[in-house]
Amino acid sequence: MVEKNKGQGRVETVFVLMLFCVFAISVFIVLILSASAYQNMNEVTAAGQNERIALSYVRTKLRNNDYAEAVSVATFGDVQALVIEERIDGEVFYTIIYYHDGWAYELFTQAGTGLGPGSGQRFVRVEALEFYMLDYGMIYASAGSYSALIYLRSVTREEPANLDDFGDVFTFVID
Repeated sequence: MVEKNKGQGRVETVFVLMLFCVFAISVFIVLILSASAYQNMNEVTAAGQNERIALSYVRTKLRNNDYAEAVSVATFGDVQALVIEERIDGEVFYTIIYYHDGWAYELFTQAGTGLGPGSGQRFVRVEALEFYMLDYGMIYASAGSYSALIYLRSVTREEPANLDDFGDVFTFVID
C-alpha cells in the first residue's frame, strides 16, 4: 500500500506544478497585454498634450504681441503660418509660427532674410498646425484634433461672430 500512495503523490505534484505553470503563463500574457495597452494609451495622451501645448504657446505669443496690425496669417515657403510683426529699434522683425515635417516651429527673423520653413526652431511635435484669420479680430488655430478660437483685443469688433461653424473649440480671450 505504501507503493500505491507514493505514485499518487507524484501525480498530485505533477498536477499542481502544471496548474502553477498555466497560472504563471496566464499572468505573463495578461502583463504583456496590459503593458501594450498602457503604452498605446500613453502615446495617445502624449500626442494630445503636445497639441494642447502648441495651442497654448500660440495663445501666449498672441497675448504678448496683441498690437494693432501686428498679427496676420500668411504663407511661409509652402506652409501656412502665423506671423507676428515687431518693431525693435526702428527695424521690422517677424515671429513666424508654422508646421513643418511633423513639428511646430518658431522662427524669429528680420524682414527680407529669405529664410525658409526648415530654418526655424522646432518646439513641439504635432500632427498638424493650421491658422485662419477670421473677421472681427479672431484667429482660429488648429493643432491635430484640438483647436482654439483666439480673440485679439487690438482689433475692434462691430458685431459678434457666429461660432456655430466651428463646432467644439476652446475659446481664449486675450486680456
